[in-house]
Amino acid sequence: MPMVLCLAAIACTPGSEIRSVRDVEAEIVHLVRQLGLPDRVTALGFRAADGKSNFATLGLDEILLSALLAQGVDVTADVGAAAPPDESRKKWQSGRLLPGDWAEIGDADKVLSAIARRESPWVYLHLALAHRPSGDRLGTAMGRISEARLDEIGRQMEQRAGDEVMGAVAAADDLDLELHIVARRQDGSFVRQVEVREGESLQQGDQLHIRFRTEQDCQVYAFLYRSDGERVELISDNAVYRNRWIYVPDEFGFTALGEADVVYTLYFLAAPHLDEDRGQLWEEVENLQSQGRFDRYEGLELLDAEVVRYLQRTVAVDSLSIQRGEEGIERPRERRRFVYRDGSTLSSSGELYRSLVVARAVSTLIEYR
Repeated sequence: MPMVLCLAAIACTPGSEIRSVRDVEAEIVHLVRQLGLPDRVTALGFRAADGKSNFATLGLDEILLSALLAQGVDVTADVGAAAPPDESRKKWQSGRLLPGDWAEIGDADKVLSAIARRESPWVYLHLALAHRPSGDRLGTAMGRISEARLDEIGRQMEQRAGDEVMGAVAAADDLDLELHIVARRQDGSFVRQVEVREGESLQQGDQLHIRFRTEQDCQVYAFLYRSDGERVELISDNAVYRNRWIYVPDEFGFTALGEADVVYTLYFLAAPHLDEDRGQLWEEVENLQSQGRFDRYEGLELLDAEVVRYLQRTVAVDSLSIQRGEEGIERPRERRRFVYRDGSTLSSSGELYRSLVVARAVSTLIEYR
């Protein structure tokens, strides 16, 4: 028999911890980690204490999904928090942490739901993880955030909804994407930021971090290709949900550029749909490699051409080229600041794209330290 969780019962759970954290994103990440989430989950999302969805809870849903994806959790698509805002947002019974039919929603064994309960000047967040086949509660996590900050999130969501209704100014299929590519160098206990620019050098052991967000659902493929023929897949499971920050390799992680005296090329590709069969792409690249066509920066135009051909197999565009260098890239008004688990910080002006296809590449020579 499916169990029902009540807010009053959870509030009295022995040993529960409420933290005074004002940063919403950090608090939700903390709560998600407390639950020890499985590889796959159906995320029903947030409701207010009255069981209704509103702009504020929709904003919390986006942050929750971002946190789950950053932790490597596979979220059931098109259900609950992962569904468009006008779908799967029915009212729950007031005071309940799970809807009455929760065991029938989605196909994952684990179900995650949440309630945001206001007690000014705070909003208390209650998350519950349940086992769908047995109806057992697996765990709960609780925290609190600033009511003023949640109100701000609600206003932003309402404004965005209004913009979407008013505007079909841009082409319906175009992507609006914000991309950040940053790197750092560690000398003993000292960490400093280094710039990633086309044609400039980095040092062996420098570390790369990527984060991005799109305003439309799309597919993304990203990889590092070395001039000696080795490649590192950064994003191979293409599906990306709109308005969620995606981190590569994860929110606090970095990819080390460990081989010296070679050129690393980062390719970041985004489109409404990308062909998951990349066999032909890599067969052609391996043929060029075996012919000795790549030597550091030599042969990059051939590599670009193969990547363009791969994109054109699934995206109907008249012309397509790889964005290299800084020319023509639009930047946000303000730089973003990223704080990592070890306390180090990096900042980035970011790159803004609005087009059907985003094809970005940066090549850099790695020098010996």
